[in-house]
Amino acid sequence: MTRKPTYEELEQRVRKLEKEASERKLLENELILKSIVFDMSIAANSTADKEGVINYVNLTFLKMWGYETKEEATGNPVPHFFQNPDDAIPVLEALNKSGFWRGEFKAKRKDGSIFISRGLASVVRDEAGHQIGYYSANIDITEQKQAEDKIKELNATLEQRVVERTIELEATNKQLKAEITERKQAEETLKESEERYRTLFEGAAEGLLVADIETKQFKYANPAMCRMLGYTEKEIGRLSILDIHPKEDMERVTSEFEAIGKGETELAQGIPFLRKDGTLMYAEHQSNQYVDRWKKMQRRFLHRHHPAQAGRGGVAAERRTASSIIKDLACGDIHHRSRRKDRVLE
Repeated sequence: MTRKPTYEELEQRVRKLEKEASERKLLENELILKSIVFDMSIAANSTADKEGVINYVNLTFLKMWGYETKEEATGNPVPHFFQNPDDAIPVLEALNKSGFWRGEFKAKRKDGSIFISRGLASVVRDEAGHQIGYYSANIDITEQKQAEDKIKELNATLEQRVVERTIELEATNKQLKAEITERKQAEETLKESEERYRTLFEGAAEGLLVADIETKQFKYANPAMCRMLGYTEKEIGRLSILDIHPKEDMERVTSEFEAIGKGETELAQGIPFLRKDGTLMYAEHQSNQYVDRWKKMQRRFLHRHHPAQAGRGGVAAERRTASSIIKDLACGDIHHRSRRKDRVLE
């Protein structure tokens, strides 16, 4: 006859199961955070299996290499994304030898155009230390390299003219001042480019919603918006503007939504938003519209009102930040609209 476990034994089993469930939940949360960082990074992130075949890419990768879907980009070997496939050989050799590679290479987009990429890659191993694939991150440094080349060109020209015009001191000094100014402008352009990449990498604080103009159904939301409203991104995807505004304010909200769809306005102030927990949040938001898969979509940038930002300077600063983001995203839409079929946000 099988012995029944004692109360103490049952209690120990329950504690063990609770501990395992807690550890599993922590691991799941860690994986979710890593996935968000991977997918939302400004860098073009990708992974490949141990044979060097790409098996996952993020949205920035699609944008940088000009692909429309992840399915179209995956399944290709690493050399496929180089201008000269042979240039990938020393990269893979370095990875297999030391487990790490960092450098620059000329990359080829889907349409055949060339750009300069700065990347780093590493070998991915399992818990036993066996190699299971590769990971890489890349950024487009074409503009930066062009600026550097311009600086080198200006330096070379400067040195040559100093040698040739030593006798004509006065004329030489004037020429030097003009070229030094031009060189500083090129350096400032390079610095601004680097700062822009860094700012985009850190991410904006504004909440962002994308909604269907016709159905008013939300399609996407960024982490800031999820935090503001208390929903997960998946939950917001099941909502519409009817679900996040008080019923008594829906006539005004709907009217402004339709005005945005007609292009009559982009800014609304003092809009009440209903959080998941039932509390209200008042905010101003800016909006613009774009076409996604032949459907008109609306982007909403929310600025939550905080007491510390009640002054004119704080609100104006937030408004300028949102305006800048809207312009950047709008420019990206114009450039990529014809090639994008299924992309969340640029």
